[in-house]
Amino acid sequence: LAAIPALASFIQIPASYFVEQSGKRRKISLRAAVIARSLWIPIALLPILALGYGQNYVVSIFLGLIFIYALVNSVNGLAWLSWLSDLVPKERMGNFFAKRTMVNNGIAMLLGIGAGQLIDTGYHLLAGQAIFAFSALFVLAVLSGMISVHFLAKMVEPPAHKLHPKESFLDVLQVPLKQKNFRRLVLFYVAWDFSVGLAAPFFNVYMLHEAALSYLFVSTLGIISGATSFLSVRYWGELSDRFGNKPLLVISVIGKCCYPFMWIFTTPNSYLLYIIIHLTAFFDAGLNLTLSNTMLKLVPQKKKSVYIAIYNTSAGLASFAAPVLGGMLARLLEGVSISVGYVTMGHFKLLFLLSGAMRLLTLLPLRNISEPKAKSVFDVINFVKDS
Repeated sequence: LAAIPALASFIQIPASYFVEQSGKRRKISLRAAVIARSLWIPIALLPILALGYGQNYVVSIFLGLIFIYALVNSVNGLAWLSWLSDLVPKERMGNFFAKRTMVNNGIAMLLGIGAGQLIDTGYHLLAGQAIFAFSALFVLAVLSGMISVHFLAKMVEPPAHKLHPKESFLDVLQVPLKQKNFRRLVLFYVAWDFSVGLAAPFFNVYMLHEAALSYLFVSTLGIISGATSFLSVRYWGELSDRFGNKPLLVISVIGKCCYPFMWIFTTPNSYLLYIIIHLTAFFDAGLNLTLSNTMLKLVPQKKKSVYIAIYNTSAGLASFAAPVLGGMLARLLEGVSISVGYVTMGHFKLLFLLSGAMRLLTLLPLRNISEPKAKSVFDVINFVKDS
């Protein structure tokens, strides 16, 4: 289920050729959004089907619907991002996307609490059949999604650069791969996603099973991370417009390299350290904002959808492969323990150590990426110190 979105991202490469040929990004995005969001109606009705045909049969249908949803939604995301990037001036991207992220994350945090309350209420009212509360939640989500499509349809679309009729799919696909700076960015993105995905699924597993922390404490740490990212993203956006994206990306990557290494020193009783670790979500906000803005700034106006598709698909491959390999390594290292001074590292902590080392290595391809008019890391540090 977790791998489906990564696998579905491969549809973006052939879809990008169609988007560039038609030039109708707005129309493609709207239609794909309606289809993708409508698919949650049959998903919401699956519990009724389960009553008559059994759960195994329904689970297969559910996975099939999720796969179709992920495919269509990938096409929607591709056309939408290409369209949106033409609406936002490049010199204001940082501030704009920072505000957009703040609104999205703020609403998501509030609605996440409300959704949890709805599920809990449904569990009590429906005698433990919480699945129907999820159905109600999905229907509400579809209604909300259709309202957003209504407003999306009112947005203007700048003229797009259409492909020449004689340009073949292979010809178009080779254009981004010939751009050295873009290849460097893709290489960094793949390396970073792989290094993060290698250990990402196991931090919560470690807290719940190895450290035996409570679900309440773990969920509270998630709220701390979300709040930290929410409160800091506006600041990253202002810095991005002033200094460019690359210096902030370097600072964010260095900050997030510390994340897995800090886990090595945790114990079941080191509550304060867990809180400090989750405050590094400050760097998450900078990383997510500047990485996407760097990509949008580096891709040219022509064949933009193809660039975005290759960028997302490459990362999707890493996002799919890394957790699978991480799971294999976690199982292989099970029972292994290494002591260095006062620190004892079991199989999860060894995986965290490997992830941290691989994150540090991503600084090599990152340093070779060039961004026009971007300032240096030291300019950013001096500005922060003086302000």
